[in-house]
Amino acid sequence: MKKKITIVVALVVLIAAVVSSLFIISFTKKADMIPVLTYHRLLLEGENKLYKNQPDVLSVEAFEKQMKWLHDNGYHTMTIHELDQFLNEKKEFPAKTVMIQFDDGRRDVKRYAYSILKKYDLHAIENIITSRTNRNDGPWDPDKHQFMKMNDIKDTLGVFELGAHTDNLHNLGEEGKGDMLKKSDEEILKDLKLNRNLLNQTELFVYPFGHYTSHTADLVKEAGFKYAFTTKTGYVSQNDDPYQLARQGIGPKVTIKDFENISEVNSFKNKAKRFVKHITN
Repeated sequence: MKKKITIVVALVVLIAAVVSSLFIISFTKKADMIPVLTYHRLLLEGENKLYKNQPDVLSVEAFEKQMKWLHDNGYHTMTIHELDQFLNEKKEFPAKTVMIQFDDGRRDVKRYAYSILKKYDLHAIENIITSRTNRNDGPWDPDKHQFMKMNDIKDTLGVFELGAHTDNLHNLGEEGKGDMLKKSDEEILKDLKLNRNLLNQTELFVYPFGHYTSHTADLVKEAGFKYAFTTKTGYVSQNDDPYQLARQGIGPKVTIKDFENISEVNSFKNKAKRFVKHITN
């Protein structure tokens, strides 16, 4: 009799272990939220003389450590098409999924980011201010704000794909308002359509300075964009408004441990915390 009880107990424990394992696998295998890792400018530590305290200037060395960590830990970097599948088709993606974006179209994207991303077989989006591709910025100078020309941008395709950041509305007035809040509807629409046309009809847009209203979001939609990113800190979830998507700014104050925590939003530990918070609220 005792032997039978022992066998039954062992079977119950085994079944419970299998069920628990299946639950954990199911719970952790897919991404509920996507971290959109956002960068602006990269400079080598030794050449950065003027921008050491700038929140949007990261060292090349730190960037490479971050990309190596993503590669070594098996992360998938999401494309714009996959973003569409995630948001509109509710397609599942691996828990280890991130999106990488670079704003503005600065020359250091080609000089530094391109080769590092290619080295680690990662993908990213470069959000281009198209009017600045016509500037004559001269030879490389880390002390200046320099932007890629269209030929430079074409050289990065394959590793990068194109996102939009307006043609010529990335300007901040003395009152702290960007052009997206000041210009007429006609001026904004004209600019957005030109920006999109010059970038192979991309469907992804980023608001300059994060400035937008529900009305300007409607103009972005009217111009043909399907997704728009803000400067709000957060993650992209499947129920989000596609014209108010959040991102994670990665600057010099983000340590490698911070970076890992941001990227691991879909880990079992973090999902469990959110689950417990949900059921206790």
